[in-house]
Amino acid sequence: MELELYQRVVITQDFPDQILRKGDLAWLIEFVDRPNGGEKGAILELFNVFGEHYSVVIVPAGAISALSADLIPTARHPETR
Repeated sequence: MELELYQRVVITQDFPDQILRKGDLAWLIEFVDRPNGGEKGAILELFNVFGEHYSVVIVPAGAISALSADLIPTARHPETR
């Protein structure tokens, strides 16, 4: 399934340096090319449980997927940096 911009996506792997965990939800904002080639990046915007902006991050495009009806959302506290 091709991901479209401005849709909600799920992160499929942990990124401890960006305080992201597998299963976190985000909005897909844009795809970006790597300057030296390789896998594209995905710019994601994250929000807290109240819908307030939390962060913007870039992850490899292969580390996100579309939401599906069998997923259950959760809430967690981000670890401190």
